[in-house]
Amino acid sequence: MQKETPLKDQFHDIFGRYGATRIFSRDGSTFSEMEALTGTGTDIVITRSRRDGIFRLYDEATRDIRLFRVSNLSRDARTDEADGLFELLLWRLKEQDALPFGADLYVVGPYIDGPKLDIELIAYTLTRLGDKPMPAPLIRELCHRLVA
Repeated sequence: MQKETPLKDQFHDIFGRYGATRIFSRDGSTFSEMEALTGTGTDIVITRSRRDGIFRLYDEATRDIRLFRVSNLSRDARTDEADGLFELLLWRLKEQDALPFGADLYVVGPYIDGPKLDIELIAYTLTRLGDKPMPAPLIRELCHRLVA
């Protein structure tokens, strides 16, 4: 039996134990899926797929779960706050037909300049959960346009 890591235990405490979790990381400009958590020098997203059109993002800073429904997404979300940036990312991935049917996301470490999320890592993670993964260069271009 594989021993659970403290971060995966935290994920299960927040979102429950049902379903398989996946771990995605970013080290510099390289994205990858990890079998297990190794080291602390990378940014990490622990995730689990959902099939109900709901995206739950755990905000470690406020210890709060942010809830986003696909049916309520708006292309007019503000990018100067983390919630608006995440919502706009979901909207753009939906436009590209690259959005999965839902996910629980526990973001560990990928915060840039305070409340701004590492949207490239989150976009990479979300497209890998769906049926149409996007290549890293397209993800970077899409995310660059979000914050430009």
